[in-house]
Amino acid sequence: MKNGVWVGGLILSLGGWLSPALGQGTPWRDASSPQPVSSSALNELRPCPAATLGKPVVIASSPANQGTADVRPAAFMEPAAFPRGAESEVWTDTADKADTGTEFAIDRPIVVPTAAVAASPGALQLAGVTTNADPAALPALSPANSLSTDGSPPTIVTSDGDIRYPRFYVSGEYLLWWLKQDKVPILATTSSNVFDNGELGKPTTQVLFGGGGLDGSGRSGMRFTAGWWLDDTCKDDAIEVRGFYLSPRSTNFSADSSQFPVIARPFYNINFGEEFSQLTATPGVETGRLTINNDSNLWGAEINNRYNLCCGCNYRVDLLAGFRYVDLEESLNITENSLNISSGPPFPGDTSVVNDFFSTRNQFYGGQVGIVADYDYGPFNAVLRATLAMGDTHQDILIDGSQVFTDPGTGVQHDFKGGLLALPTNIGRYHRDRFSVIPEMNLNVGYQLTDHVRAFVGYDVLYWNNVVRPGGQIDRNIDISFIPNFIPGVKPTGSDQPSAPRESTDFWAQGITVGLEVRY
Repeated sequence: MKNGVWVGGLILSLGGWLSPALGQGTPWRDASSPQPVSSSALNELRPCPAATLGKPVVIASSPANQGTADVRPAAFMEPAAFPRGAESEVWTDTADKADTGTEFAIDRPIVVPTAAVAASPGALQLAGVTTNADPAALPALSPANSLSTDGSPPTIVTSDGDIRYPRFYVSGEYLLWWLKQDKVPILATTSSNVFDNGELGKPTTQVLFGGGGLDGSGRSGMRFTAGWWLDDTCKDDAIEVRGFYLSPRSTNFSADSSQFPVIARPFYNINFGEEFSQLTATPGVETGRLTINNDSNLWGAEINNRYNLCCGCNYRVDLLAGFRYVDLEESLNITENSLNISSGPPFPGDTSVVNDFFSTRNQFYGGQVGIVADYDYGPFNAVLRATLAMGDTHQDILIDGSQVFTDPGTGVQHDFKGGLLALPTNIGRYHRDRFSVIPEMNLNVGYQLTDHVRAFVGYDVLYWNNVVRPGGQIDRNIDISFIPNFIPGVKPTGSDQPSAPRESTDFWAQGITVGLEVRY
């Protein structure tokens, strides 16, 4: 019985002696015997802004512990006076005050300035590895300057001990976006039977252009983002500018009498109360060409204050607040070129050019709020950016039309105001302002290529309400008494048509983004 008690006590004593050593993981080594510093060991030492649990702490030896066989845990350390404050305290050996605090250094996160080891450059302890590097070279050797194992942005340890994240960031993206199509009425027709005159509803009439959306194919563009953190350590506050631009896109249609003997421009005749048409080409009367051109251009810019809401070792959420501008400009141009091959009016043998032009521009000015959420998983990274801008959309509409007839004998030109769809009743420039919202969301997934470079691919969706577009400004209900050189002697209906509808609609743009981001 006594032997059993003695053996049991011996086992408990050995267990009590071994447990602290086993709990230490990697033993502390004598700072007087430097060991090589591996890159993997340095990577494990990257400071975490949220917690230091499980992260070894860089500790500078003082003359009091120089040459000792180990470095004591935080329970045996206390801060000495240091002018930088608590976040940069130097910890010194105080074995006689072991009853103040915890036994574990992981519960006492500390940042030690390299200046503190300037007097003894051979005594820098790095969690089981030691180095006698000169303090001036510490930033180059610091684990914070290496690519982190969790894919987070690299950090920099300065010569005075500050932990710093990259202060400047810039990214460039290639955009492949699709825009919501502008819907236009039927603008061009033909018919195999000459007597159908391309009028809608007639048996042989076929649509050549219009009656739906314009070209919806993708278009290329670019977007740039640049930001500067105002504080050099915590990265709580930044100024960010951002802009995008899509290459102008043109949709072109052309038909001539060599392809289609009958080319017509259909409309609704309110004088006769029926579908009607103006002929660009018809056999035995005139030959000609009809062209339709649609141009569009979209770009925007914004400036934001970016403020950190919360962050951890592998995530970060920032608040955005700022100003946004978006510009959408579009036009629709319809042109007839005809040669009168008959002896009929208005000018036998003349050439004529009939033109209708519809142009719109939307300019948004407004305040913006949003969030940017960043999550790291190893070298991979996902960023969600969501914004909401609210403000004023200034709408600008321009409608113009003309006819020019040239006498082939004299070369004299006869100019008339009004084409077909653009007549004195709706020609002019119109302005107005409407309240609008522009929400936008972007999600991208990236990979950390180097310490400072990240590649990513994503998808972007932008919505904009209360915009005007050219197709919505066309009124196909026409009082033919306003059309120059059309049917003489027709009495006006008393209705000023076509009118300027000034119709508003919504707009969206969405597409793929591919880019590179550099943080330095």
